[in-house]
Amino acid sequence: GGFARCIAPRPSLQAAASPRASPRAALPEAPEEDDGVSAPPPSEGDDLGDFGLRRGLGVAVDAVIVAWSVVINVFGVAFGLGLLLNISGYGYRVRFDPPSLEISSLARMRQSNLEARYFAPGGAFEELTEP
Repeated sequence: GGFARCIAPRPSLQAAASPRASPRAALPEAPEEDDGVSAPPPSEGDDLGDFGLRRGLGVAVDAVIVAWSVVINVFGVAFGLGLLLNISGYGYRVRFDPPSLEISSLARMRQSNLEARYFAPGGAFEELTEP
């Protein structure tokens, strides 16, 4: 019925046309032109070992480029997240002994920094407690 006719695929115009009716078939083939450039003659260094060295260097260069891209992306994401935290009123602190990441409000981090400087050796607390 009518429904099958609605969903049935329409025949392609290209499938119905003969190959001779194609615009590309009507053009004559262009003769190959000699542009005066030819491949250099093979030298003694162009053996399989030289190809392997070039391929190995290419792989090494690709690995360095990918590694550099990963490093740049990681630092970009870390910078963006730090900026987002700062805009939201939070900050972060990375510690290496033991490895940890502390995320806290900026007011709490300021208080913590003040206490660390106050009680540190040579800090204000020592000056107040000296006889």
